[in-house]
Amino acid sequence: MESELIQNYYFATYAKAGVEILTKKKNKTARFDDVIFYDKTYYRAHLYSSTYDKLDEDDCEELISYAKDDEDDENDYEGCIELKKGEWIEDIHDCKLICAHMKTGKEVDAYEYLGKLGYEIDWSESGCIKFASWVDEEDLP
Repeated sequence: MESELIQNYYFATYAKAGVEILTKKKNKTARFDDVIFYDKTYYRAHLYSSTYDKLDEDDCEELISYAKDDEDDENDYEGCIELKKGEWIEDIHDCKLICAHMKTGKEVDAYEYLGKLGYEIDWSESGCIKFASWVDEEDLP
């Protein structure tokens, strides 16, 4: 019987970000008050394919507790899939500020998007994680 190898799978968490939008003259503007900004943080899940197959193909929410373990110093894995020996979640220390494009609704880099419109962003904080989604390795920043 051939032993199973650990594979790499990538996902991102989305935490609501606190931002202030500034004009070129450094004045605050309320023009983007209805836009939600997220801190999108990327992770690499080192999993056996059998563990990955147990996860919902569209949802990796069960991995959030493992991803948050180092930053929250908690071990609350209740309701999570159980990782096997040798499996782990790696914070790959890539994150970016994103938002939805006001016209298309597509996810965009907030700095680039608002910069093209002539605004600056002051990103002050990130809140708790709201959701997570799988990403392709090619989509990593």
